[in-house]
Amino acid sequence: TCGAPAAPVLPKRYNQDLIGLMLQDPFTLYCYWEVTANTLSCRARAASGGEVFVVRVHPENDDHFDVGVGGAVGSVYINLENGGGSYFVELGLRASDGGFHPILRSNTVLLPPVGASEVEDHRWQLVDELYQPAPHPVGPDGHTLPRSCVNSGSSYDLSSASLVRKKER
Repeated sequence: TCGAPAAPVLPKRYNQDLIGLMLQDPFTLYCYWEVTANTLSCRARAASGGEVFVVRVHPENDDHFDVGVGGAVGSVYINLENGGGSYFVELGLRASDGGFHPILRSNTVLLPPVGASEVEDHRWQLVDELYQPAPHPVGPDGHTLPRSCVNSGSSYDLSSASLVRKKER
């Protein structure tokens, strides 16, 4: 049977406790996680019953919020009202009494600021400078070529190899 090989099947679990946080854009985070059965059984004993999995989002202003998620393995996109800033998340169990029992903590990500930069200094090129006409090219003999020769398939060979060969003669 000829044809393309079958795509490899990725496992649903890697049997590791892990959590990762990535940015998608200034208003969206992407979080993925896996909690092993051993870790989950230890943490579940610490909770007071009736717990649900949540991802607790911690912005730099420390005004956290929770996003309900499905279980010990999963991923979620987290939409933010205000873009930019620094964030980390914790995966944990929220008990029926409102208590939060963290299981894993993610890396911290820094989202890009929203909008154009307000910084203007000598290091940035001005728009007027971007649209200056290019200088006329110089031919192998050192004279400036008219634009019509360069753009209309001129007989001049302006490659670096041709310039080197002419100097050697």
